[in-house]
Amino acid sequence: MLLGLAIAVAFLSPLAAATSGWDEFTNNLATDLGPLITLFGEQVTKQFLSESLSIWDNVIFAMAPLGIITAVVSAIRVSDKSSLRAFIGRAQESRGSAEIELLSCTSETTSELWNEGGIARVFGKPIILELVYHRNRPDGSMPLEKTGIFTFKEATGIHKLWEREGPGIDESPLEDDRLRTPNLSLNIGIKRPRNDILIGIAIFSVLLQTRVLFFAAWIAYKHPSSFLKNGKEMSAYACPFVLTGTMATCLGMFLCALIIERTTSETYYKKVDGLDTEIFWIQPGGQKLGDQVFNAFVGKTNISRYVESNRVKRQVKEDYRLWAAVALTIGGFIIQFVGLRGMHAAVTLAQLGSTVIMGILRASLRSQRMSEDDNILTKDLSDDKKRLIVGHELDWFAMHLHELDEFEVLMHLGASNLQSTKEVSKKLYFTYDHDRSSAVESTPAVLRTLMARSRLAQLTSGPEAFSWEDMEFRQTVRQLHATLQDSVNILCMEAKFRTQTPFKIPVSYNGCGGKGEAFVELQFSRAAENTPSWKIDPSHLEALLGLWTWSKLVQLPKGTLPGLSHFRFLAPYDPNRPRFERGFQTWVPAEELRFIDMKITNRPFRGFGLPINDSSPQLLVSHRRGTTLRMCAHDLYIAALTAILAKISSIPENENSIPGKMGLLVLERLVIRAVKLSHTGIDSLVQAFMSSCLGTRQDAYSCIIPTLNLSRKLPKYSEIASLVSEKIETYKRDKGYDGIEWLLKWCATNCDEEDRVSAEMELLYFYCEMIFESHYSLQPIGWHGMIHIRDFVSSQEGLRQVQSYPGISLYIAKHLALESQIMELEDRGVKIAHADGFDKSQSVAKWSRLNNLLAVLFLAQLSPERAREPDTPEPESKLPIEWGAINRNVSMPDESDATGRRPLEWAAINGNLHMVRFILRDKSVTPSPDFENRDAISHASESGRADILELLLQRSVTTINYASRGSLKTPLIYAAERGHANTVALLLASQEIQIQQVDSSGFTALQTAVRKDHLEVVKELLKHEKTDPDFASDEYGHTPLYLAASNGHKLIALCFLRRSDVNFNCGALAAAAKNGYFLIASWLLRHSSLDVNQCSPPAAANKVQSLLERPDIDVNGEGQLASAPHDTRSENASSDARVNSPHASMSFSPLSVASEKGYTNIVELLLRRSEIDVNLHSPLARAAYHGSEKIVLLLLSHESVTVDIDRTVLIEGFQKPMTALECAAAGGHDSIVKLLQDHASSKQVQD
Repeated sequence: MLLGLAIAVAFLSPLAAATSGWDEFTNNLATDLGPLITLFGEQVTKQFLSESLSIWDNVIFAMAPLGIITAVVSAIRVSDKSSLRAFIGRAQESRGSAEIELLSCTSETTSELWNEGGIARVFGKPIILELVYHRNRPDGSMPLEKTGIFTFKEATGIHKLWEREGPGIDESPLEDDRLRTPNLSLNIGIKRPRNDILIGIAIFSVLLQTRVLFFAAWIAYKHPSSFLKNGKEMSAYACPFVLTGTMATCLGMFLCALIIERTTSETYYKKVDGLDTEIFWIQPGGQKLGDQVFNAFVGKTNISRYVESNRVKRQVKEDYRLWAAVALTIGGFIIQFVGLRGMHAAVTLAQLGSTVIMGILRASLRSQRMSEDDNILTKDLSDDKKRLIVGHELDWFAMHLHELDEFEVLMHLGASNLQSTKEVSKKLYFTYDHDRSSAVESTPAVLRTLMARSRLAQLTSGPEAFSWEDMEFRQTVRQLHATLQDSVNILCMEAKFRTQTPFKIPVSYNGCGGKGEAFVELQFSRAAENTPSWKIDPSHLEALLGLWTWSKLVQLPKGTLPGLSHFRFLAPYDPNRPRFERGFQTWVPAEELRFIDMKITNRPFRGFGLPINDSSPQLLVSHRRGTTLRMCAHDLYIAALTAILAKISSIPENENSIPGKMGLLVLERLVIRAVKLSHTGIDSLVQAFMSSCLGTRQDAYSCIIPTLNLSRKLPKYSEIASLVSEKIETYKRDKGYDGIEWLLKWCATNCDEEDRVSAEMELLYFYCEMIFESHYSLQPIGWHGMIHIRDFVSSQEGLRQVQSYPGISLYIAKHLALESQIMELEDRGVKIAHADGFDKSQSVAKWSRLNNLLAVLFLAQLSPERAREPDTPEPESKLPIEWGAINRNVSMPDESDATGRRPLEWAAINGNLHMVRFILRDKSVTPSPDFENRDAISHASESGRADILELLLQRSVTTINYASRGSLKTPLIYAAERGHANTVALLLASQEIQIQQVDSSGFTALQTAVRKDHLEVVKELLKHEKTDPDFASDEYGHTPLYLAASNGHKLIALCFLRRSDVNFNCGALAAAAKNGYFLIASWLLRHSSLDVNQCSPPAAANKVQSLLERPDIDVNGEGQLASAPHDTRSENASSDARVNSPHASMSFSPLSVASEKGYTNIVELLLRRSEIDVNLHSPLARAAYHGSEKIVLLLLSHESVTVDIDRTVLIEGFQKPMTALECAAAGGHDSIVKLLQDHASSKQVQD
């Protein structure tokens, strides 16, 4: 337009020649000012140059140029010529400064970030992740653990999702994704026009510049008189200078643009046909570079062409191009400027017009750019949620990718709360529950979300520069990772844990087309067993923690910010609130616990911690400070700890994997006492929690103790009973009886339900003994406690046992004329009638049977001359001192009750250590047998009371081998039968013990322990030198090894197999084969001395054989033969058996019984032995009759010895012996019949 205006003005200028003002105007505006305009335009010039990628961009930039000075300076800045850079004042400028302003590439010093709708080029290595996502791979070759997420290098490499279009300038391979930063501006920042449009504009620009030059020559040489300069014709030099200068300037500008464009190498990639892939960029928020903070960004594009720009590594050695560009551009501009001053103003206006037109075209080529809406987060999140997403961009992306709305780690107390039915992963181990979604895919969507998040964690982890390790979230994950690894190292030292052990974490989800619950299996691994070096992939923890935390944050009500302090739920409401609080305070040091009402809590942020019951009116909580992320990390630790505890029986010690040592500390400050319990294993867990900086000591205890408590792994009262006893003994030595009372009260009110009765009884017995204490000053302790005993007893069994004690106390108080005690007891409504007839029946034997220590203490010390009616006043005397004298010289009456048992026996039966200890003060009392020929030693052994047994054995061992009437069980057999290893050890320590004594069934203590699967008892018995490991006196001839093999007691069998003095040919192999115990059979077969054809124990078979040889035996009757030991099967061993008796075949070979029972694995194991007899007891016929086709095939294909298919066996219910073929037909197994017929035919052909 301006060019046309200039031409029009030129033609009309003669008509206005009289007006001299026009020439002055054009000379001043066009001739002087117009050329100078082309020198400037710095920002638009840099913008165009930094985004030029082709020669057509350079041509467009060179025609009708603008920003000549900027172009020359820019070309010098990107070069390596320090002398030229010094000329423009940039000698010390770094390469990165020029890259940011002028180049399109990114490098180790230059990166690009999204900045509120635009792309900012910045220094340094900011955090941004570029991904290629492919939803479905048709050929199924995509690895599941990749979850369709690849780096660009992976996408262009082995997975072939993108391919390079052609070789670039730089032929070096694509650099590592962890070292490169993505080109946002070239791929998503600007929308480049098509190449044909660029070519068209380039041609237009050349034509436009050429037309200006043609116009200059036309007016100079064709119409010089019509275009006068100051009333004269234009100077002769003007047109050549304009032509030469303009062409030189354009060529120089082209070379400047070419130098800048060739400083980078652009590599183009295109999608592989048929594959639907998307490119994502994830930029975490909160990054601060300089003074600017960049917000979170997630961008996506479906472009079919990807551009990667890198700075050329090989700089051009010749610098002629730069010198030529500088010389041509500067020289050309000067020549053009001089020429234009000699030309008519129309030429200057034409050049100015073309410059303006090209400026508009160049700006339009760079005008299409991304908007703020191109950030996916802006579309899906409100402003307040965008503030919360900082640090959780990867979590949002994974959930967005697979349309997951909610995710939560459940605080279940064990794996039994969820039913797992489907195993669907090999990496992030996952056991799938029932999916409520209608669509069923091979990999559940919730698992794909978890695996995608785990994949993202792997891509952004590591020591490389491309890492997100400094983020707060990643630091929390590292702390949780270290804590869990240390915790597993502490808890899982035992050999039973394999080198890879999964622990199930229950989760719930909503979205993905449905909602449900499932298990995530965290896989821990170690190099070898018995090594404390458990490892876990931190990306799995990050997936769980990240998805859970973001799910909680996104559920916040609009406008609500997450709190910095939260309630941690420790346990639901307990009616016995004081006991409940004290129980936690004994473990959680210096912690302020309190109950809160359920109504003040509100989902989703009503708190953290263990699961709660919505119907519970109150909750025991601890108020903890910390972010939502920190609280979720603590809860994930609780969930993992719960899963770990489900696989162990108790908390081990931190070093040698033995049960942890308990510690008890009684803090005494003035009149205030408190008990603090410690455990080395728990202390190690707390230390692991603290050393990893996951939280404070209070945080550790508030997470660990409630979890141990609800998982029933918190040390129980029985484990601290010895500590309590030691402390009581210390108090006794120091005469601190008030301390004893306080400690026993604490135990009675704080111990577990199963141990509460024993703790309450300990307190009761203490008060009984204090009443009869020789020191008068101590007796009020006993009386006061007995008066208020019901205040400390809450269990039903405890209340039942103490109900008669107050009545007896009243009787004793009246007997001793203790007025104050009588008054207090009667004020509490106590009557002697409540004492179960104590005033009428004062038999020590009776009250020892009723387990009433108070009555026994009173009656045993009451001499006949002091006995009187309770209402008779006591004469004035120094009663306490005299009572103490009686207390030191106990004389138990020699009496028994109606059952014939004496007080000592009843005390042992009831397990009352205090009563036994008191009765044994009478030196004349010794254990004596009752009507069942059992004494206190026998009863203490059966109940496992090693403490009582020790006292009894110290008194007398005369009856240690007494056998009970009928069963003939000795104390040792009773203890072995019940599995009391410590009691067995006490009995074995006696020299008088008879280890090999048998009961009525012919079993010794060792055989009894083996039958009952008491491993520790077996180990104790085998330690004794008099134990015979091959003893078999019972009528079956069963040795201990045989019993272990027949019952499948693997560990016990292993104890015998490791000994050198055990006879392995005792029928144990046949017993294991008969019952399908493959492992035991394989262990037995490792011994070369084993006879693989050995039948079951011959003793029983010999007895049957001897009965069959007697003429007076009716084989079909109900005599001795019917009562003889027999096997469960009734067919004969071979066709040689002529008696159709169910006992004639009880001795079978291992191969025969395994074939009959269908244990294919055992048959395969036996057939590997070269000495196996495949025809003994007709295993083929038995397998054929019972339909075991696989075993039939194994026997027929055995190569060492040919199986006899014609061997017969007599089956119960049939009249005559049958071959294998006849057995198969009789059993209705047509496939086996055909198999045997084919084998017989092939054998005939071979013969």
